[in-house]
Amino acid sequence: MLERARLAANGLLTVANLFENLAGIYGDREVLDLAEPTGYRKLPSPVVTCRDALHFTNLAAEAFIRETDLKKGERVVLCIPEPAELLLVAVALVKAGGIIVPMDQGLGAGEMRRRALDCGARLTVADGGLLSQRADVARGMGEVTRLVATGPRSRAPAGVPSLDEAMDASSGFFLPYTLKPGNVVGLFHARTGDGSLKAVMVTNEGLLGPHLRAAPLMPSRRGAPCLHAMALESLGGISSAAMGLCMGLRMRFMPGGDAEAMLEEVEKTRPEAFMAARETYLGMKEAGISRRDLSSLRLWFSYGDPLPRHVPDEFRGSSPARARTPGLPAFVEAYGARGAATLLALKPACRHFHWPDGSPGLIVPPNRAAVEGGDAGELVIRGPAVTPGYWNDIEGTLEAKRGGWLHTGIPATTKRCAITLR
Repeated sequence: MLERARLAANGLLTVANLFENLAGIYGDREVLDLAEPTGYRKLPSPVVTCRDALHFTNLAAEAFIRETDLKKGERVVLCIPEPAELLLVAVALVKAGGIIVPMDQGLGAGEMRRRALDCGARLTVADGGLLSQRADVARGMGEVTRLVATGPRSRAPAGVPSLDEAMDASSGFFLPYTLKPGNVVGLFHARTGDGSLKAVMVTNEGLLGPHLRAAPLMPSRRGAPCLHAMALESLGGISSAAMGLCMGLRMRFMPGGDAEAMLEEVEKTRPEAFMAARETYLGMKEAGISRRDLSSLRLWFSYGDPLPRHVPDEFRGSSPARARTPGLPAFVEAYGARGAATLLALKPACRHFHWPDGSPGLIVPPNRAAVEGGDAGELVIRGPAVTPGYWNDIEGTLEAKRGGWLHTGIPATTKRCAITLR
């Protein structure tokens, strides 16, 4: 708890110097647990410590600047299927002054190209195996951006620079780019309230600030294993992963989607914390949690729209964790206003109090939320966790941000001063 509080109180901690500060607080503690080694010669083990992550991101940041002439503020497309590797490369790019634009490798080459052009990206960092298997992606992205292949150098297509090879010439000593709270560090494509797809800008303070403040409140032990089942291409996925690192958890990533596979993984790996999107919890509930041994869990963490009132209680009752602590485990919901913010509100499940259906929970200060248009209107939000706007869309940003408030387009109501979503 004290270590997390020290991190939260560090006003100089940024996405760029994240692993420097984690190593200073947690030492050489294991932070990433990979299904298999990444294949980098500079990262041979499937278990990554704070100092391993610091060394790798230093080497990669130096390689990006030297080999690709990366400029400060340059947008960089990221297309890496392995979540832990994606996280490390993303931090390295921000450390070198870049702005990350994560993309799902399942997108078509045309859609990837369209998004890259929309963001003004001139560099694509993609898995070497993906570039070798999908000539359409390598050809299409190579026409509009410079390409760098990640993973083992043997997987890099001919003519495409390999990050693994480029790191051989790096010294390992690197001073991270100095970030201010309002500096944009990432662009995440999300559906806005009107259904359109836009590149949402995320600042350094937005990505880290609310999660740093929430980390000391989470009931989990330092070094405890955490199973993370959210895509890191999403804002909720990468911000919750950052919170897990700040909590000192040992993160293991698993692709979402298959509820049965996730329940089996929980039984097999026995994590103490589990992080997933709202839809994942609903799928796991339908798959049947009562017949599973989920007793290792002390913390369930959900990201997305509010869950039906009874769902958190069902999950808490399925994993009493009686072996180590009396009572039921914690279930905490985080709300991000459908991509308009990172962690706008937190809603812990309470034994003697039930939140109203649709309630996002407690707004994380200093953020604020209100309903505009009377008791039944639109959710409007403001604060450091809220996006400063949409990339390359000045008209859309000005239309959404009026009077200092971001108009989300999300229907909401107020009753007895409490906000509920419709």
